[in-house]
Amino acid sequence: MSTVTSALSGTYRCYGSQDSSPYLLSHGSDPVELTVSGSFGASSLPPSRPIPTDASEIQDHTVENLIRMGFAVMILIVLGILVIEAWGSQKQAQRAAEK
Repeated sequence: MSTVTSALSGTYRCYGSQDSSPYLLSHGSDPVELTVSGSFGASSLPPSRPIPTDASEIQDHTVENLIRMGFAVMILIVLGILVIEAWGSQKQAQRAAEK
């Protein structure tokens, strides 16, 4: 569990998913209000990872995803060209066989 600060106060809901469909979430639980108060002393549990506080620490994968999508589109176009070329070549062979 990460270090708890007052910035984490708010309303939360729990969602569940299965390994077979990790992006298909269950209905949310009833909302739970979390209020953080008191002194922030040493905890008996070490933090698992710090919460990013700086905009530079939050990773944005938009550019990488756009590059991947571009490559996927290029591959689909090349495969489409190959299929059309094979289809045209088969039509030519059929025409030659008919003559």
